[in-house]
Amino acid sequence: MRKTARKNRDEHGQSLTELAVGLPFVLLVILVLFEMGLVFATYISMINAAREGAFFASRHPELVDPNRWNDALAPGNTTIGEEYESRVRNEVFVVTTQPLSAKQLLTEDVIHVDPPITDGTSDPGDPITVTVHYTLSTFTSNVSLPFFGRFGLPNRYHLQYSFGTPIR
Repeated sequence: MRKTARKNRDEHGQSLTELAVGLPFVLLVILVLFEMGLVFATYISMINAAREGAFFASRHPELVDPNRWNDALAPGNTTIGEEYESRVRNEVFVVTTQPLSAKQLLTEDVIHVDPPITDGTSDPGDPITVTVHYTLSTFTSNVSLPFFGRFGLPNRYHLQYSFGTPIR
């Protein structure tokens, strides 16, 4: 009996030591998973934005011509180019599902919408492609651990997605 009591007393701090050693690694794994989830959710919204831009461009193939970018759109005072960029930008969502707008978080540095491109013709059935670029800074973008840095994670993630659809 005496040996058992002494053994329990000697192992009393073992659980605390295991927790102190293992907890930082578990928290680091959770942090990396959360950051990758944020990047993936943003990438999914980029897909939606590029698709919306491609569908709009498929109905307005004149967007390929830079001289027609400022043509007025029939319902309202906006131009075709402004409507195109507006539709793409309104499809970009942050994780809280709030649409980004020029008045909120959206800046020209963060999201860039390329003009649509074709293979040289704008005939119905020919493909038209839209590319959207997005630079994502996460909450850990400025975090760096001593001696370990960022564990290979970039400070900012440059996401890009292209989507093509036939001209209607």
